[in-house]
Amino acid sequence: MLRRSLLIALTLAAWATASAWAGTPRTGRLDPIVVRAPREDASLTSPPEEAAQRDLAQVPGGADVVLSTAFARGAQLGLGDLLKQSPGVFIAPQNGGEDMRISIRGSGIQSDGVIGVQFLLDGSPYNQGDGEALLEDFDLSAIRYGEVYRGANALRYGAAGLGGAVNLVPATGRDAGRFGATARFGSFGYLSQELHSGGVSGPRDYFVSASNYGQTGFRRHSREQDQKLFCDLGWRPNPDRENRLYLTFGHLDRQQPSVLTKDQLRSDPTQTDGPSQEQDFHLGWWGLRLADKLSVWTEQGRLDASLYWTYRNLEQKQFFADDFRQGIDAFASNNVGWQLFYEEERELFGAANSWTAGLSPGFEYEPSRSYANIGGSRGDLIAASNNISVNVPAFFEDRYRLSKALSLVMGFQYSHNVRDFRDRFHDPNLGDQSKTVQYDGFNPKLGLVYDLAPASQVFANLSRSYQPPSFDDMTSVKEGTNGGLVFNPLSVQTASTAEAGTRGRRGPLRWEVSLYRSWLRHELLELNDALGNPLGTVNADRTVHQGVEAGFAVALGDRLSLEQTYSLSDFYFPGDPTYGHDRIAGVPEHLYRAELDYEHPKGFYAGPELEWSISRYPVDHANTLFADPYALLGFKCGYRTKRGLSGFFEARNLSDKVYAATVAPIADARTEDPAAVFKPGNGRGFYGGVSWVW
Repeated sequence: MLRRSLLIALTLAAWATASAWAGTPRTGRLDPIVVRAPREDASLTSPPEEAAQRDLAQVPGGADVVLSTAFARGAQLGLGDLLKQSPGVFIAPQNGGEDMRISIRGSGIQSDGVIGVQFLLDGSPYNQGDGEALLEDFDLSAIRYGEVYRGANALRYGAAGLGGAVNLVPATGRDAGRFGATARFGSFGYLSQELHSGGVSGPRDYFVSASNYGQTGFRRHSREQDQKLFCDLGWRPNPDRENRLYLTFGHLDRQQPSVLTKDQLRSDPTQTDGPSQEQDFHLGWWGLRLADKLSVWTEQGRLDASLYWTYRNLEQKQFFADDFRQGIDAFASNNVGWQLFYEEERELFGAANSWTAGLSPGFEYEPSRSYANIGGSRGDLIAASNNISVNVPAFFEDRYRLSKALSLVMGFQYSHNVRDFRDRFHDPNLGDQSKTVQYDGFNPKLGLVYDLAPASQVFANLSRSYQPPSFDDMTSVKEGTNGGLVFNPLSVQTASTAEAGTRGRRGPLRWEVSLYRSWLRHELLELNDALGNPLGTVNADRTVHQGVEAGFAVALGDRLSLEQTYSLSDFYFPGDPTYGHDRIAGVPEHLYRAELDYEHPKGFYAGPELEWSISRYPVDHANTLFADPYALLGFKCGYRTKRGLSGFFEARNLSDKVYAATVAPIADARTEDPAAVFKPGNGRGFYGGVSWVW
């Protein structure tokens, strides 16, 4: 099956490349990067999407820009709606709402949260100090577009994780309407409201948005409420300098239903188990973020300097019993950091050359306390710690044009990381768990981009990725009546990756195809030993991640277009003593998405959507239990204009398919009978909304 899929992908790539080459003079080439200020009515710190699209032409690997135009025409149920047509990105709701699980090239397979992908807002880091990200922080109604850099192609942002980086670029007063209001409603008690306002006054501009989102949920005990406030204040004293201040406030209150067994999923996907309701499994937080970014342009370069501070107060209610002392976790997190980024273009040895360099130190202090969960209320203190994370990444990348058609891209990232766990409880049965772990990594990258025609190219790269473990990876609950919270230092996860592909445009066709293979050491996975005894999260010896990321869009006339993505995710153990050549669990192996869209010049649009998980995939690393394939059909129609009244109607999962949107992968389902690992997707749902923009 793998060989067949690779053959199909290579055939499509070769066909697309040959089509672009045919009849095109060899003297044609993509325009080189030119460091230039954006148009006068655009922000300097948040450039228009055309600038991001230009940069893609110099990336020797998988990367794309996702626009918010299609996202704004539907229900907007989370970040997955924005990134769903980005090839290679698996993103799905964990409980039918805004709680998303995201994995790129197999990043963070084992984690309950988001790990292995660097998230940024306008180029400024958004992840917590230990690497985890909370996607509900983003006010998606304020996002203009997103840049997705897969794997080491994210080096321009200093990211060195297996998954790469996602940079979300917000609206400013220079590109937003004076005032707008939106109301959406739909199945499962879904209701959201948004207000935004933007404007320009001389050298100053502003953009403010406020949103309120809520739903009762498809499943029992899955109600959630989310409020956000986002402010973007800009000041441009002259054409080559701009300062931008960002303020974000968020509040979340979410019930968390349990995972289900396969029989429970099939019989009633809306159910949850007794403890999740009796102990009120819950996640809630409020948070504040302040960030300031200064951009200075010269004739040949650009300097960005930014500062940020994030505070979060969080409480999570989880399962508690005398022999499994997890309970209620509460922490207050302070993240502070700064970033310097410089980009310049000038000739070197008579040829075009551009380079970027950056330094992005970050620090997190997180006092954490855990309590017994007594019917959803705090009981006795059962664990306490102060967690400190330090991250100091430095990065450099150079793009040198060897000839009119061939460019060389080379760079590196060096990172120093500290994870300091200070035990403030000292359980008499476990002793003092305090430990400090330090990591250092040097991660090189080498790539080539060859221009075949004015709008097509092939590319290849070799790179190394590096991911220190998070505190969630290293802290676990030791089972038993004398158990409790223990700290397990782990090794850093690394990977060497080879990648090749093509991207371009030919007539009505636009494409991007990437093939990659990563050889991982010390991947963070939850495994058992040879006797079936659980080891918790440990470093696997060797694993392999390989796959295909393909995106195709074709205009079928002036008003009809078809957009498709296909992702092959083949992750496995290459001869492990316990797991042999088993597949690594957790991510669909074959995932296909398609959207057929009719759009009238007057603003009317309509069309069907399809998401198809083509084959079953394992939910345990021993490959004894599988998630079934599924196909979801949807339909969307509406009317949208830049000014005035707009509206939409959307139907999802029209066949009311019962399926697992995501799973919680485990080591071996035979040791957990029955194995509760499935997280159902929503059933048939209908949504609508109206908006008015002045």
